[in-house]
Amino acid sequence: MLTSTVLAMTRIWLKFHDVLVKGRGGGIDEVLAASPATDVTEQQVPHERLLDIALVVLPISVLLLMTIQGSFQIAQSWASYHMGASKVVAEIYFFLGGVAPYDQNPGTNQRRFLKRLRDMVKRLSVSGIREEDLVKSASGEQAAASMDLEMLQCEIHQSLYGIEPLCFPCRKVRDVLRSCCGGSAWGALLDGPEHRDLAAPVNAEVYMEIRMAPLKKFYSDTVRSVSRLRMVLYCALMLVICVSVGLGATDHFSVWIPVTLGVATFLTTITHWMTPPEVVSALNSAIAMLQKMELRWQGSDIRENRSDVTKQRLISATERMVLTVERAMSRATAVPEA
Repeated sequence: MLTSTVLAMTRIWLKFHDVLVKGRGGGIDEVLAASPATDVTEQQVPHERLLDIALVVLPISVLLLMTIQGSFQIAQSWASYHMGASKVVAEIYFFLGGVAPYDQNPGTNQRRFLKRLRDMVKRLSVSGIREEDLVKSASGEQAAASMDLEMLQCEIHQSLYGIEPLCFPCRKVRDVLRSCCGGSAWGALLDGPEHRDLAAPVNAEVYMEIRMAPLKKFYSDTVRSVSRLRMVLYCALMLVICVSVGLGATDHFSVWIPVTLGVATFLTTITHWMTPPEVVSALNSAIAMLQKMELRWQGSDIRENRSDVTKQRLISATERMVLTVERAMSRATAVPEA
């Protein structure tokens, strides 16, 4: 719609450019009255036919895209898929930590875990996501890649915490240096962090290290990036508003005021879409909650930190907080409980 507005005002400006130029000395109405109507309406404008076609095609394309979005419910399907993935991650940590409902014997916990995962898949099918689409990525060449523990951990860090893996040339250079410095102290530094068993049970200390610390850093980085983007968009919006005021003070360029208003509306929409206030509020609340739990952890003794009560409290509170943040980021209204 913004492009349609710009093209429409460009069409009008090209059509009446000569009239506006002649109207500098006197009123535009006098020039229009003195000039024959055919001189304006029959004036040849460059690319006039292309502009006329674009003015018809663009609004129809926008309406068509809006109809497709309403029919297929792309945003709702993505929100359901995103929240389903977040719920699976929470269930995995509940299972590994032995938190309710996985506080029974190992056999019962495994059966309950599989049952809850099947229930999640069934609920996703209501949103139009088929089970075949979910398991398709686990076949073919990607299955062999997923067997590599290092690549699997890199994928987890990237999808959950926004940690980008090393590029292919950097990995090759690291492998060469590791082979040259094998057995020395420098070779040990190139090995990177120790790979953990992803299916091993977790206690409170391990959960703080592999889950809460990366979440705190990821949320802090996200808040800073969102705040910077919002500031840039607000500055651009103020600049466009100032330009609109300047155009209103001149007669020759006042015809472009609808274009600047369209740009201002577009920037406002982008601001609410890319930096929604509820996301910033949820992220700030999550950071405050993580900091509070970290301070309580540091102020407690070792026996209390290693207790099952502390482990269940940390895992339950953190995973509920993560689901709240993901719900705000995906614009999901509600998440059905398993």
